[in-house]
Amino acid sequence: MPAFGLAAPDSWLERWFVLLGALPNVRWVETGFLTRAQLPRLARHLRETGVAWGFHFPLIKEDWWPGLVEEGHSPAKRRILRRMVRENFHLAAEMGASYANLHLPFYMRGVPDGDLLAIQAEESAFWAQIARDTGLAVHLENARLRPGVFETAADFVAHCERYTDFQLCLDPGHLLAQVVEGRFPADQVEGFIRTAAPQTAAVHVYQFRPQDIIMHEGRAEVMRCPVVPDLDPGEGWADLPGLLRPVVAARPDCLLILEHGYGHGVGALQAEIAWLRGAVDQGWSRKAVGR
Repeated sequence: MPAFGLAAPDSWLERWFVLLGALPNVRWVETGFLTRAQLPRLARHLRETGVAWGFHFPLIKEDWWPGLVEEGHSPAKRRILRRMVRENFHLAAEMGASYANLHLPFYMRGVPDGDLLAIQAEESAFWAQIARDTGLAVHLENARLRPGVFETAADFVAHCERYTDFQLCLDPGHLLAQVVEGRFPADQVEGFIRTAAPQTAAVHVYQFRPQDIIMHEGRAEVMRCPVVPDLDPGEGWADLPGLLRPVVAARPDCLLILEHGYGHGVGALQAEIAWLRGAVDQGWSRKAVGR
């Protein structure tokens, strides 16, 4: 049976502190992009609640972080990134974290494909060593696929087989964004999920639809909505149970991390989790991505 968790980055963290005590069936949290001032309170709540947790890199978002991921690449940037990875992993391990969620370095726009593949291999080997040193698992998220470099589920599976400390974090919304950008075929979304399922340790869960995609500087940004049971795939909403069912079948131990805002309250979250659990168990499915 999958475990449920909440994503709680920066501004959501305070809300998570309030919600967690009212949601006894949620025993995981995934946080990140925090300030150093937030860490003591996070550590205290983790001790008091006993919930398990992982972090989405970076755990600590330094003021200069946005500049690190802009276009371009240099050895100096890679050294800074490695220092952040090392510090974040060790700090999280000291606080009892179980995993780190990472994106492969597709943000290096302008770097030739061959160079990017070499950088990716070097950084992955570094991450794997840090993971072994700290005892944290690595969840690779399918974010920002790059055609000709990493564009299929088989690419991700092969990467996890090469670096055995790695598993996948599946984000169906990222796949939809790639479809809208014209960088991933719409008819291959379900196949991607089926292929990735055996290596999938976690799924980021939220509702989405193509007409709500926002284009920003050439990139598609997905609007993350709560999982409301009566949203109709015929109106473009994703069939989340249909997307999740192959993952849960292959990995009944996976984490389902709700990754959306929590302003709609405890009762709605409880209903959301109950509906998702029942719908996945029943194998209910319609068209995976409404078009």
